Amino acid sequence: MQTMTFAIKEINQRSDLLPQLKLGFHIRDSCDDIPVSLRASFLLVNGQPESVHRDKGPESNLGCAAVQRTVSPVIIGDAASGVSMALLRSLGSFHIPLMASSKVIINFSGESEMQGILKEIQHRNITGLQWIASEAWATAKSLWTKFGHLLTGTLGFAIRRADVIPGLENHLTSLRPSYIHESAFLAEFWEEMFNCRLNGSVNSHSHDGDNYLDRLPCKGTEDLNDIYSPYSDVTQLRVSYNVYKAVYLVAHALQDMSNCIVGQGPFFPNGTCADPKLFKPWQLIHYMKRANFSALGEKVKF
Repeated sequence: MQTMTFAIKEINQRSDLLPQLKLGFHIRDSCDDIPVSLRASFLLVNGQPESVHRDKGPESNLGCAAVQRTVSPVIIGDAASGVSMALLRSLGSFHIPLMASSKVIINFSGESEMQGILKEIQHRNITGLQWIASEAWATAKSLWTKFGHLLTGTLGFAIRRADVIPGLENHLTSLRPSYIHESAFLAEFWEEMFNCRLNGSVNSHSHDGDNYLDRLPCKGTEDLNDIYSPYSDVTQLRVSYNVYKAVYLVAHALQDMSNCIVGQGPFFPNGTCADPKLFKPWQLIHYMKRANFSALGEKVKF
């Protein structure tokens, strides 16, 4: 999520890419659940806001109820292949491009499911297994840290990794409590990371038997640079790199659309051009299929 907002911010600050346009976005929580993801996606497709206002604070207009009645022409999908494939099959009927951040080759399970499987295997002392891992968990640090002795010899497929995305680490660690309320996602992350409670928070999650209400208030001095977390770990930029490229693919497609000359456009009748500020999803797909650009030194084309 943060990589996507970083890429959008980066593009909006460039003068050589979409200088006459600004990219925007809506973010919905998939909860790593197919029905929830489908519901959220159809809301975006239809331009419908949530009927229930879940954010009660002063920044409620930035929460789930803030979706304007505008159709989202492109959706960047979930990291989980199962969720993304379900969206792809459903949204295909609307000719809406779905950018999935991963693609399962051999689908045994995702990282969270593997946690339970490996715990049971360890409990039963089962050894000598040959694992073939999909990209959904092949590089999951949590699995290799806890169950490395069970996974020795695993063959796996991994998403291409970027060595570095300039500026991303600073973007991730620059979060401060003063503006964390702008996003319900980030507020919940902050409270879970530092085990504290933000003023006016609507988060009620509890883990490992702890009571959320027993948490002390956040001090306002918490700093992500002082702790390690997978959130700020930029040594394994795999899914994040795919998200980064997906955002740039949309931007370059819009740039090519903007460069269209009336009368020489690709659409019927008479070489019509699409309006980059008011276009149909299928018109964007036309340009996405023909995109050809470089992202961090890697050539991207179809």
